[in-house]
Amino acid sequence: MDKPTTSKHKKISILNIIYLLAFFALAIFIHTLINYIFVTITVNPSKHFAQANNAHRRNDISKITYAVQQYRNKTGSLPKGVASEPKEISKYGADICDDIISLMNEGIPADPRIKKGQPISNCNSPYKTGYAISVDSYGKITASALKAELDEDIFITR
Repeated sequence: MDKPTTSKHKKISILNIIYLLAFFALAIFIHTLINYIFVTITVNPSKHFAQANNAHRRNDISKITYAVQQYRNKTGSLPKGVASEPKEISKYGADICDDIISLMNEGIPADPRIKKGQPISNCNSPYKTGYAISVDSYGKITASALKAELDEDIFITR
């Protein structure tokens, strides 16, 4: 004769099923989370490189405006290439290289997409930075990145 099943055995079986379902739900959640992190990092590396380049540009134009400000504090005037209309800092644009090169430890910064971001250290040869500079009627200096990525407007005014 079979023993009748008690409710105690059924509760344990149901509890085991609940634990098993919770374990599978947790495993699926962890798998999905890892997949999301992996896909976010590896699927769109160009976006991450563009964000890094834009951060580099922000740093560069900050250095440039700081050097121009130092030049103005030291001499009482702006470098001769800085005008009210934004011009690219280059040999044939806003040529401020001779004026600020001594204030820049590593040379004048260049956009990461120009000469692989190598700073300009020779003012006698033609150069381009990928950055523009101007001054407004109040004497505030604005530098901007001409080749910013991800449709960002990158500029600093001091």
